[in-house]
Amino acid sequence: MLRWVCLSYGIFVNPNVEEVLELSILDRWGNLVYQLKNVLVVDPKEKIGDWDGTLNGSNIKDGVFTLITKVRYRDEKIVSKNGTIIYLK
Repeated sequence: MLRWVCLSYGIFVNPNVEEVLELSILDRWGNLVYQLKNVLVVDPKEKIGDWDGTLNGSNIKDGVFTLITKVRYRDEKIVSKNGTIIYLK
């Protein structure tokens, strides 16, 4: 199961994930808001990424965003998932 939790602009992943190959957040027009690539998950209890809720130095507005993910599990299986997230500040 691919599960993401986003708290305080940090992203926590399933303990079985070894590497985040891609994590992209797009606004409703398809503009890239945030992206991580090729991040090894050393400790799943620690957050990865450090997004501050801004785009080009300005705070983003509340809304629905597209999430694109691709991860490699510890058993070497690669999984891609897309979905939506709701951003509320």
